Amino acid sequence: MKRILLPLIILLFSINAFPPAQARAQEAAPPDNIAPVTKYESIISNDCSVGIQGGYGDKAWDNHDFRLNTALLQSYFTAPVTNVIMKDWITRGVLEYKLEVPVGLITTLGDRAMAGLSPLGFRYNFTGLRDRLIPYASLSLGMVYLDVPRQVQGTRYNFIINTAVGAQYFISGNWTIGAECRFMHLSNAGIKEPNRGQNYLLGLVEIGRYF
Repeated sequence: MKRILLPLIILLFSINAFPPAQARAQEAAPPDNIAPVTKYESIISNDCSVGIQGGYGDKAWDNHDFRLNTALLQSYFTAPVTNVIMKDWITRGVLEYKLEVPVGLITTLGDRAMAGLSPLGFRYNFTGLRDRLIPYASLSLGMVYLDVPRQVQGTRYNFIINTAVGAQYFISGNWTIGAECRFMHLSNAGIKEPNRGQNYLLGLVEIGRYF
């Protein structure tokens, strides 16, 4: 009896410990309700990009006498932070790091200059549409130089916070075009008065390329 039982036990253990290759493949496969990564998701999650944005904005949401309407032109650089995340959620997407270098003209104050750098920024691309059109939301922090009189803003060097919503569209290969609505707040953090906390609302268009 032992001669029969011992080989049988070993055989049963081997079957349970090492399931067939087909069963292992099925266990490794993603659930049917999670869509695979698309071409454009793969580009955003693996490649860096450069681009340029341009547009115009108006001072908004305050009652100060000085209006600082601004024509803005800025270059940017992005690099992927994550792969595709939240794959089975409506918020499916890819997070990117974004650096911005804005320059501008304050058209309502005799075309005075504006220039800055936002080295700390992120853009989240909502890829759930599974298409060339990629909506996004972004946030960036930095500093800006304003060539304005002291009575407008107590210091010429100010901190800036940008928040934006927009969309980019893949037109051909790795090239994109896009549009964005941006809110920009600048302040000298109370270093010197007056510190009016300037607020802008800007509309921007862009062209970019992933590489």
